[in-house]
Amino acid sequence: MTDRKSQINFIFSSDHHWDALVTPVRASGLGAALDTASRGNKTLLLEKFDFAKGPSSISPKLVHGGGRYLQNGDISLVIEALQERDIMREKAPHLVSNLSFVMPSYDWWNNPFLWDWSKNLFHDGLRSGVIYQDGSFDDSCMTMALMRTAQTRGATLLSYIEVLDFIKTHDEGFSGVIIRENINNTPLENQSKVMINATVVFSDQLIQQDHSSAKAKIQSSEGVHLVLDQEFLDSDKAIMVTQTTDRKVLFASLRPLATGNNDAKKAKEGSRHREILLCTSRLVNILGGKWATHSKIAQDAIDTAYVMDGLAERKGDTPLLPIHGFEFENNNQNPLKSYVMDAQKVRALDKKGNQSLSNKLYLSKNQIIWSIKRDMVCCLEDVLSHTTSCLFLDAKESLAITPLAA
Repeated sequence: MTDRKSQINFIFSSDHHWDALVTPVRASGLGAALDTASRGNKTLLLEKFDFAKGPSSISPKLVHGGGRYLQNGDISLVIEALQERDIMREKAPHLVSNLSFVMPSYDWWNNPFLWDWSKNLFHDGLRSGVIYQDGSFDDSCMTMALMRTAQTRGATLLSYIEVLDFIKTHDEGFSGVIIRENINNTPLENQSKVMINATVVFSDQLIQQDHSSAKAKIQSSEGVHLVLDQEFLDSDKAIMVTQTTDRKVLFASLRPLATGNNDAKKAKEGSRHREILLCTSRLVNILGGKWATHSKIAQDAIDTAYVMDGLAERKGDTPLLPIHGFEFENNNQNPLKSYVMDAQKVRALDKKGNQSLSNKLYLSKNQIIWSIKRDMVCCLEDVLSHTTSCLFLDAKESLAITPLAA
């Protein structure tokens, strides 16, 4: 079952008991659902909004080691992220690509490596620089690919499902959730042995819903990612600016930082290291983390879940599991490249449906139909902002073609 209607009917048709319930989606949640499903557990994943929405969608589109954490001496995080980045690239070479970064230096004592790529940098005082390699990817494409992979392993995934409350046993143990299907406003109870809380920056809400006296475990760190046209850079390399002269920071999006036992820790000092918190109620909480390490985070969370009674311990193959579309040869000139191996199926939906609705952005009738039927998209905003990124690339043009898209 890959369409939303079929999966809705499946969970509403009769009482279902699950081995593991995961909420919500994006990097850590999808990774957890894929990992536990690959181990043979009956898995249900619930997302309050669209699959490609949420904190992970406001990402820099990089699968990186986190070089800035070296400044804080967080070497172990960088090493792990680099290892996981390479694994991610091996599992999804069609979605993760190599990207060269230039790190300029204006101090004679830094970076004793000379290079000649400095066209768009301030030349006054520029002395040297280094080039290093990192990873680039499209988070929405990766989300949909992980979703497809989890489905092939037997996981049931549903968007626009909200968890309203927990169902507890007489000894306050977790036994299920009361949910609501937000499109038709329909409530339902689902039983589950364990629940994986992958709500990232909102993890404390579920933790405190489980135990009202629980202390906050997550501290939000705000930041911003700006999208610029490639003409601004005029190069196939990226620039890493390690420090601005005015030391100003713009704030927009949120990052989950595990505070550990130090409630007063400043956000800028918070660690992107993951932390798995196991509650006595059988609620497994994923704290912290990032896209590059989502697979390892998921594996650790499911390993932790096996500590509890009722969930049989099984080994999975997630670390070696290719992501959906693995054998597809990506063509950067293909406007449907984000659909990887499903691109031909998108074209075949309607022979006349492949013409773009816009001269500036590629958005076709077939893409919208596919998004509804296969990606379980429920509203036009999700098509424009998450499935295709049109709204991020050109908001004015996206609004102009909204009547045609609708």
